[in-house]
Amino acid sequence: MNNDTQFRSNREEVRFEEFEVVNIELASKTDRFINNFIDVICFFIFSFLMDFLILEILEKLFSNLMFGFYGVIFNYVLGVIYGTIFFTFLEGTTGRTIGKYITKTKVIDEDGNKPSYETILIRSLCRHIPFDAFSFLGRPGYGWHDKLSKTRVVKI
Repeated sequence: MNNDTQFRSNREEVRFEEFEVVNIELASKTDRFINNFIDVICFFIFSFLMDFLILEILEKLFSNLMFGFYGVIFNYVLGVIYGTIFFTFLEGTTGRTIGKYITKTKVIDEDGNKPSYETILIRSLCRHIPFDAFSFLGRPGYGWHDKLSKTRVVKI
């Protein structure tokens, strides 16, 4: 055995000893559905309050964009902004949304740690991908916003 082979072998052993094996249970499809249902209701309440608080300002600045075809686009963009703020704030500070508190689940990164704000921001933006909600019909408890942000929702 040459020194290079021995070095690799020792390095693998050291790396192996650094990690602790932990059993992590992914949230079920039912948990994820309940999370989504509750979070959508909370998000609509948040959006309504935001609209109520800043509607006067929005009407003055964007009155020509709030009706017709442009109104649809304006509302979609506003929804993306509100959703990104809502989910990034909740999951970025606590790793959980209101729905996740109720179902006793939380967001973790692929290493089992609390995700960074950057990761949560990516996760929040990915929620706005069309048909993201249907991505849960495949692999249990695993959607596009999980895959693209390299996060998981697990039972606690």
